[in-house]
Amino acid sequence: MFLGTSGVSVSTALKKDIIKIYSDQKLGGKVRKLIFFVLLIAISLSYAKAGTTVKKEFTDAEIQKMTEKWYEKHPNSKPHWLEVGEKEKMQEYLRAFYVTDPPEGTPRATAEFEPMEGVLIRYPFGIPMSLIKELAEDTKLVTIVSSQSQQNTVMSQYTSNSVNTANCEFLIAPTESYWTRDYGPWYAAIDDSDVSIVNFPYNRPRPNDNDIPIRMSEFLNVDLYGMAVVQTGGNYMTDGMGIAASTTIVYTESQQELGISPTEVDQRMLDYLGMSTYHVIEDPNNTYIDHIDCWGKFLDVDKVLLREVPTTHPQYDEIEEVVEYFENQTSSYGTPYEIYRVWTPNNEPFTNSLILNNKVCVPIMGGSNDAAALAVYEAAMPGYEVIGFIGGSEPWESTDALHCRTRGIADREMLYIRHIALLGDQPLGNDYTITAKIVSYGNHQINNDEVKLNYRVNGGDYQSIVMTPEEDGINYTATIPEQTEGSEIAYYITAADDSGRLSNHPYIGAPDPHIFHAGQAFYPNIVVNNDPINVELGLNGTTSQTLQINNSGQLELNYQLSSEVFAFENLEIAVTNSPAGNAYNSNTYTENNWTDVEVTETGLCGQVTLSYNWSTDNYPAEGSLHIESPYGTEVIMGSGMTSGNYENITEMFNGENITGNWKIWIEDTYGDGGHQATNVQLIISKTLDIPEWLSLSQSSGTVQPGSSGDVQINFNSTGLVAGIYEGLITLNCNDPDQAEIEIPVNLTVNGTGITEQVPGKVELVGNYPNPFNPETSIVFSLDKTSNVNFTVYNAAGELVKSSNELKFNSGKNSIKFDASGLNSGVYFYRLSTGRNIVNGKMLLVK
Repeated sequence: MFLGTSGVSVSTALKKDIIKIYSDQKLGGKVRKLIFFVLLIAISLSYAKAGTTVKKEFTDAEIQKMTEKWYEKHPNSKPHWLEVGEKEKMQEYLRAFYVTDPPEGTPRATAEFEPMEGVLIRYPFGIPMSLIKELAEDTKLVTIVSSQSQQNTVMSQYTSNSVNTANCEFLIAPTESYWTRDYGPWYAAIDDSDVSIVNFPYNRPRPNDNDIPIRMSEFLNVDLYGMAVVQTGGNYMTDGMGIAASTTIVYTESQQELGISPTEVDQRMLDYLGMSTYHVIEDPNNTYIDHIDCWGKFLDVDKVLLREVPTTHPQYDEIEEVVEYFENQTSSYGTPYEIYRVWTPNNEPFTNSLILNNKVCVPIMGGSNDAAALAVYEAAMPGYEVIGFIGGSEPWESTDALHCRTRGIADREMLYIRHIALLGDQPLGNDYTITAKIVSYGNHQINNDEVKLNYRVNGGDYQSIVMTPEEDGINYTATIPEQTEGSEIAYYITAADDSGRLSNHPYIGAPDPHIFHAGQAFYPNIVVNNDPINVELGLNGTTSQTLQINNSGQLELNYQLSSEVFAFENLEIAVTNSPAGNAYNSNTYTENNWTDVEVTETGLCGQVTLSYNWSTDNYPAEGSLHIESPYGTEVIMGSGMTSGNYENITEMFNGENITGNWKIWIEDTYGDGGHQATNVQLIISKTLDIPEWLSLSQSSGTVQPGSSGDVQINFNSTGLVAGIYEGLITLNCNDPDQAEIEIPVNLTVNGTGITEQVPGKVELVGNYPNPFNPETSIVFSLDKTSNVNFTVYNAAGELVKSSNELKFNSGKNSIKFDASGLNSGVYFYRLSTGRNIVNGKMLLVK
């Protein structure tokens, strides 16, 4: 368990104390408010340095105001939050909840990434028609409507928008809102056979919404179980193998409304859903909703997607604590989780996505971070069709997006494959037996000749083996023959039954197979000097250096190289002070036209810097400072800031044209202002067109184990004026530990027309003797008296000797290397002057 202040900010417990005191009706209203604000101010000051924020507790009047604003835009759906008076209805509402005994057999809650026969939505819609059309393309779409007349209206809309109506079905039932994820049914297979629905008291006293799981059990003709745990679907994710995760609101609300302890909650999650491990985590977002789908998601049994924010974000520490928590947990495969991060600097709801069979529907915002978010899903889920959807008339929000408004329907006749994946390094000298349990939930006949283990070795073609059924007719086995040490074996399992269903394990099959290694995995190991390269040239000068790439690993090293050069000119723009904190409600731009910045210069944008003095009220978490480029890219430069001076830098506008109208404004999420920016200065770094003074002799290459390869780096100052120039060499390779290496390059051009104080050029003769024990001499020549740097690395890339600024005369020279105390093996040495580098290899034999 992950509770209280263990692994989370100390402020968590104090926030709860504030809420407890503020809710204590035994104290007078004025006393409660006084204590509340004293504690709030104290905590704000105590944690300002750490960026911790305090979750605001709203008054009834404030909630009423929020609710009225909501209904202006959403007349057909209740809001996510509790309306005024709803809290008082919870006990009466809970008394009407029908509790049943747990299933007699063993339940297994199904995961979102398992086979789905359909998806549940509600009309009036909270999702765009483009998403509805995609959902119905090849999956059953069940739409909740209130009447036959409404069904006819929806069908007419579907027809006019080219929705595949052949896949459309309707559930006629009253509802209060469109959050089908939150109040919709949860599915569990009992004894790996019958798919059933588990109902729970929805944490909003909305009986029609809460009855939807009952209606769906009748609609699907499946068993129904009632579990007395106050829950919500947006705060629940499972891996389908007995592990689930939620935020602590499940404990808090179940304790408050049902009087049950966290231990009792855990027991009921086990009894009704089969959850043997329940990760209950403090909400790192610190929002009113406390839903896990606002910041995290199981993508597979051993894959977790978690949001990522800049270090300036008020919840950065809390989010990173959750990442660290999952990094230290074990998946149902017995391995660490693969953690994927999606960049959400503006609180984009990218984790609030829907996995529906081989599709992933992702909420996007039409901003500059959308493409990167989709790319993360594609990298994490190869083989899936990843599709982004703009919110439309009901825009996505950071606390409510696509996942909240849809609910998958588990396939009642699922062809289920249960298998503990073989991963990591496996022992040598034996065959590898793969075992899987294969069950048809629809009692269909398994086609034994189509139950296959498909495997490949070191990226070769897949081979298929028909798996042998055991006597129980459920478990199947097959054996991958013994492989040579270091081999990479990728595999997946396929099965079919006489209903026409095909299943894979993992779900997507060949595009993303399970992978293990025979013995210790073999990898290339790149050894390269990635220290900054500093070169000085006169006007119209040229020179070159050698970059040596060594491979001390056991597999072939493949690399790609690229170079780029940079030059910037800073445009410093003074900005007027924002309106006073009491002069606006929610947005300084829409209310006071603060502020437009017109840029007439032309060129492409580099980084943008905004410096300012920030003053705020007792609720710093509500305030944020925004900037938008002429291109329309919006970036939150700072949010949740306490009073003080700030300098925020972003590279999100890189490559955009700087010409046009830039917008800067302040937002208040609640709508009562309270924040001001003064002494504001905007610095836009404009990129300059300059000659390509940096080039490489080759863009790719291969280095065999124990060998090295040279790449020539060329410098040419022709066309440059005197000054300092920056460049970058990027090396990408198949070393899993160093897949990308960046080497900064700095060129100083002086105005004399000649290179000043250029060190001598070093040429390597070799080392003698070689092999050696324990001494050898490295022989080299210089064309002029120079200082020489001498370093030696072992085969693992570790530095074993370094001597800098050794002065030698022109001509032939030598350096003696004593290897006493070192182990036998290959060693690499490097000689460098400020002008060039040479490398060699020597063998110590004892």
